[in-house]
Amino acid sequence: MSSHLSEEEQIESLRKWWQENGRALIIGVVVAVVLVLGWDAWKQQKARMQAEASVTYQNLLDTIGTPGTALDDVAFTTAKHLTERLQADASSTAYATYAALLMARVHVDRDDLAAAELALQWAVANAADKTLEDLAKLRMAQVQFALGQADEALAALQAFPADSYLTALVLQLKGDILVSRGDRAAALEAYQAALDWLSANDKNTVRLLEVKRDALRVADPANTVPAAQPAGKS
Repeated sequence: MSSHLSEEEQIESLRKWWQENGRALIIGVVVAVVLVLGWDAWKQQKARMQAEASVTYQNLLDTIGTPGTALDDVAFTTAKHLTERLQADASSTAYATYAALLMARVHVDRDDLAAAELALQWAVANAADKTLEDLAKLRMAQVQFALGQADEALAALQAFPADSYLTALVLQLKGDILVSRGDRAAALEAYQAALDWLSANDKNTVRLLEVKRDALRVADPANTVPAAQPAGKS
């Protein structure tokens, strides 16, 4: 008898617990299922977006063809359309950033530096990661320099951290800008700093910068540029 009552008590206890907690349990299960399904759907959507962006970007590469080759009007219009599609449908992907960088180069090849600057501004604002953002900033500084905006370009270069993977290119461009402004001593310092960085990290580009550095010394009959240290020494 006592065993029977114990079972009835257990059943009644379970019934009361279900009345108090059953709805919350069901809601929790439903929410968990929705979250799992939603997460899977989001991953599938992201994978589909990446795949579609990859195809569009490949079409862009095929349209642009060999770097430096001027596009006819039809190819240019197609390239512009493909880039805009990537920016509209896949702006968070690296493909969209690369497309903006490519279109900036296309605009430069067509001598439309203002359009190149706009493309690079988009790349900086929407870059998929810091690496691409810094690359876009460097290229925008190059375009600004070509547009005669030396102060803006120099300010952008000054903002790069000393440990950037683009350090040598940043310093080289800084030197070019300083040469154009007649500040040969500061330009030499920038070229030397680039050489020092390359000597420690990338020797393949050292010779080009040595030529630029030494050209400043040869072209300075008044000897106002201080003698340069050998690459790798301070």
